[in-house]
Amino acid sequence: MNTVSVIYFLLSLVLLAERKGCNKVTTMEEEKPQLMPTKILKCRNADCKAWVREEFAVADQVCPLCKGPMIRSIKHLAKVQNKVKPKPRKPKSEF
Repeated sequence: MNTVSVIYFLLSLVLLAERKGCNKVTTMEEEKPQLMPTKILKCRNADCKAWVREEFAVADQVCPLCKGPMIRSIKHLAKVQNKVKPKPRKPKSEF
């Protein structure tokens, strides 16, 4: 292949990539989720690293790893979008 044909080939690849949207440049700020202070329960044992979001914990939550007690704390985490199930509608006869 001569130099002209190599340049032509490379230009065609660049044009093809632009058509497919491969020229989008992402920045680190776009990829980072927004962090929010979130209430958590963490294991009281210093050697155990387990924690759970308070909104997903049950009453009297014990550590899922070491079965020890858990304490309240705050951690900066990405916001979770909870999917709320719609409540079943009452039949008209119950109104």
